[in-house]
Amino acid sequence: MRASLLAVIAIAIIAGLLVVVAVKSLGLLGTTPGNTPPTIGHIGNQSIPPNGNSGPIPFIVSDAQTSASSLTVSANSSNSTLIPPAGIALGGGAESRTITITPATGQTGAATITISVLDGGGLSAFDSFTVTVAAPAVPLIIAPTRNLFAGDAMTGDNLGLRQLRPEEMKDYEANKADYLAGVREAGYFRIAAKDLVGDRPLRKGDLLDSKKPESLNSRLFPGTRAVTVGVSKDRSVSGLIQVGDWVDVYLITEVSRSDNPNTVPFTGLLVPHAQVIAKRDTLYPIYDPLRGETVSFTLATNPYRTALIEHGRNVGILTLVPVSMEEKKRLDGLRDDAIKNPNSTSIAATFAPEGSPEFKEEQARLERYANGSLSIGDEDLVRLLRLPVIEPPPAPVKPPKPPKPPKIVPPAPPPPPVTVELYNGTIKSGVAVFPVPYTPPVVEIPDPPEPPEPVYVPPPPAKYMFRSPVDKAKPAAK
Repeated sequence: MRASLLAVIAIAIIAGLLVVVAVKSLGLLGTTPGNTPPTIGHIGNQSIPPNGNSGPIPFIVSDAQTSASSLTVSANSSNSTLIPPAGIALGGGAESRTITITPATGQTGAATITISVLDGGGLSAFDSFTVTVAAPAVPLIIAPTRNLFAGDAMTGDNLGLRQLRPEEMKDYEANKADYLAGVREAGYFRIAAKDLVGDRPLRKGDLLDSKKPESLNSRLFPGTRAVTVGVSKDRSVSGLIQVGDWVDVYLITEVSRSDNPNTVPFTGLLVPHAQVIAKRDTLYPIYDPLRGETVSFTLATNPYRTALIEHGRNVGILTLVPVSMEEKKRLDGLRDDAIKNPNSTSIAATFAPEGSPEFKEEQARLERYANGSLSIGDEDLVRLLRLPVIEPPPAPVKPPKPPKPPKIVPPAPPPPPVTVELYNGTIKSGVAVFPVPYTPPVVEIPDPPEPPEPVYVPPPPAKYMFRSPVDKAKPAAK
């Protein structure tokens, strides 16, 4: 019974305290009737270097009933070791107040500063912010990972991100606006305006203005089409062929005949004088180490030869061979003439001298291909590889006719002779034999009907067949 009475008393005391707290929080106890709390402006989080200070940080206080100059402002720190009470200085007056934070000497870390404002009616307002005391972060800068050259594009392979070194800090502070933002993406696909030394900070003046590369069609001179081929390094001069080079495209294939399954390797010139207008499946001038064994090249050549490349890579292996510098100059001149005079200069001139039989043949093929009367197939490869014409097999020799059987039937045997017995008186004295005269008849056997002579049907003409050989230049698949 006594325990129950104590429990009831305890509950009553607790309930009473709750009522008092509730009344006080509602401003019904110890506050001026009709009073409203003051307001205080928010201060953002602050960073301070060790052994430094924040300087005066402004904030605004106000109250509807109490004048700003009569508001009481105080502040405290959650970490007195880092920011002791003496390190908090309040200043200003009326609505415009300030707070200055000075960390303890040699200390680093973080503390929460809470500012309170008390009005004349006993109501308060609070604001908190975090102060971090730490050494300032070293700026990050972009630097080439290796030497680059004027005209090279920046990529993820040749751009690095590192901290600024102490000996570079002075120039950085003096020319901060000329440095690129400290993220690698800020330099992606920018073009070097001059030769650049590896690991040296990259500045805006080192790069050309940002812009998209010229479009692919602007690189196609009149009468040409673009075709992309993947060629192994060993078949493209170790991948060293560059945009702007002219190349001869060779086809390596294995040839057999429909009447002879044995294959023979052949190599022939598929396309002379095609210009490389892009590399690595990009229009940017990238000069990075090649990845993998296959390099992608985009070539400009006439429509007929473009179709030949499409057909040729299905039945063989392509090889690119660059032309000499003198030949490149000549072909560059023909290209420039075609750009200046698109209606009077034929792309066939890059394949053969104008007016030559080869030029006329190429021009005729271009016209036939353009109007749809020429299709591309194995017949073109037969011509380009100069394979001999397959002669049809000779007709079989007719067998000699067998000799005809004799037309005369062997004569029938003559009739038996007549025999007469001879007597002398009644006595037989001998026998007399008399042959019967006989002339056998001549019987002719008619010739049997001759069978019809078989009609010779020649076999279908043999044709060449092409297939791609195993490329020994490529590593075997694992």
